Amino acid sequence: MNSRETILQSVRDHKPAPVALPTRARTAPPPMDVLDRFVFHLDGIGGVTRFFESRQAALETLKQSSSGLMLRDLIQGESTIQEDSVTEPDVTAVEARFAVAENGAVYITDQEVGHRQFLFLGRKLIALVPQDALVPDMHEAYDRIKLSSVGFGIFIAGSSATADIAQILVRGAHGPAEMEVWFYGQQSKVMSAE
Repeated sequence: MNSRETILQSVRDHKPAPVALPTRARTAPPPMDVLDRFVFHLDGIGGVTRFFESRQAALETLKQSSSGLMLRDLIQGESTIQEDSVTEPDVTAVEARFAVAENGAVYITDQEVGHRQFLFLGRKLIALVPQDALVPDMHEAYDRIKLSSVGFGIFIAGSSATADIAQILVRGAHGPAEMEVWFYGQQSKVMSAE
């Protein structure tokens, strides 16, 4: 036996008995409404939350507000830029599976976006989310994820930002400089957090 095997065998021989991990108690979220929590957290990391009565109203607003801009609409499959173009869009719009109130994140999979890089290219990312797809915390978010049914999934929270260099905040360093989450649904209020 060489010295490596001797050391490994010694570790195996002296390994402590396995102990069951304690169950993690879920703490109750603060007494803030989950929608208010989401807006609070997204706003805190530089994002914007908007509300629409219906999905169609949100899509109409997207169409009107992006007039004259380069748009990659991954929701309706429309794009004003060529797929093989090196030009980045001004706006990328995508439908998110759900949103998480505790951190202002949205969850997006390869079924909503064909190519991963589309989420990180462009100046602004707009994610549409049905209001009833808002979960209070990451525990519930992970309960919803079905890893076997998707190729990849990602949580995105806020605009891209870094303060590594000279502790100066730079937005858009490695992704969109702006992020908006547009909630739609019958119970949502028509208002803007801008």
